[in-house]
Amino acid sequence: MRKLSQLYVDETLHKDIKGLARLRQQDIKVVVTNLFKSEFKTDHFFNFCKQMHGKYIDEKRAYKQNPLDFDAYCAENLEYLKDEFHNSL
Repeated sequence: MRKLSQLYVDETLHKDIKGLARLRQQDIKVVVTNLFKSEFKTDHFFNFCKQMHGKYIDEKRAYKQNPLDFDAYCAENLEYLKDEFHNSL
């Protein structure tokens, strides 16, 4: 029986990986594999989505409403985020 080593990552990075998996509709395992092969922090679309989520949070707080977390926000607004991203290029 092969024992697998556990990978521990910072909580913020873990949330980023989960968000990226949601955006790309991939399994987290695939995203983690790609993380080691590519430059995770230079993913322009993901960073764009994080910025849009920040603006969304500010707007919701201004109206004293509870904002969605990043995963839920991306899942609910994926088509809008894609369109806005392409318009910003």
